[in-house]
Amino acid sequence: MKKLVLILPFLLSSLLYCQVTTIPSIPTVEGEITIVFDATGTGLDGETTDVYAHTGATVNGERWQNVIGEWAQNDGKPKMIRDTNNPNLYTLV
Repeated sequence: MKKLVLILPFLLSSLLYCQVTTIPSIPTVEGEITIVFDATGTGLDGETTDVYAHTGATVNGERWQNVIGEWAQNDGKPKMIRDTNNPNLYTLV
């Protein structure tokens, strides 16, 4: 029982921490969506170079529809914006 008690706080903190979130938390088709990426604890933690997202959607069962930009092409889209107060937070609207 003691082992379970020690593991439980770790599991709960792992489940409650999320590196990618959205604003609003439940996006709608009609509304604007902001994607928030927290680089803390990742290979990008403390990075000072630009960060780009590779995004797409599954539409009617077909994956990677509505992709923004081209893969491996840093042409400014979709470049994430670094938060000035927390350099490990990035947003994409």
